[in-house]
Amino acid sequence: MYLEPLYEPQEPKSRKVLSRLPDIFSPISRARDPERAGSIMHRFLEVWDFREETVKRETDFVLGEFLASNPDMRALLRELSSGFLASELLSIVRGADRVEKELKFVVSTRENGPKRGRIDLLTEDGEGVRLFDYKYRESMNDRALEDYGRQMDGYGEAVRSRFEKPLLSRHIVLIPSVELVPI
Repeated sequence: MYLEPLYEPQEPKSRKVLSRLPDIFSPISRARDPERAGSIMHRFLEVWDFREETVKRETDFVLGEFLASNPDMRALLRELSSGFLASELLSIVRGADRVEKELKFVVSTRENGPKRGRIDLLTEDGEGVRLFDYKYRESMNDRALEDYGRQMDGYGEAVRSRFEKPLLSRHIVLIPSVELVPI
């Protein structure tokens, strides 16, 4: 014996409206998503060996990590690498005996306990140590200089506790222009 199901007319169910998930494949725009663009540039500078012949390979690698295929982001990384290759910073890096990227540190302080951080770029030569911190900004105002100065003070503490050489300079590196701003 076969029974057919009985269907009764029903009111359509109301659908719950879900918030839209971020589209990780959408174009990255400086204006729309400056934090993500800054993170991509930061990562590029972490993995890149500062040689012109490796720019394309590292660009592809980093954009793949971020699932970003936008030509604008590729152009931004080209701008960053070109600026770096033409900058004073490249000569500092090439003249260094030691170059550290994304150097993690922990410094104990009596007042606040341990401070943890990560130095974007550190160079060491016969004279001493230089610190560089990347910031995705076009320019620096007085407030930013003050805020970043405090951040660099913490980095300076870490350098003094770990290196026997003096701290020679501290710079904010404005990216993608690769402008050095002394702090």
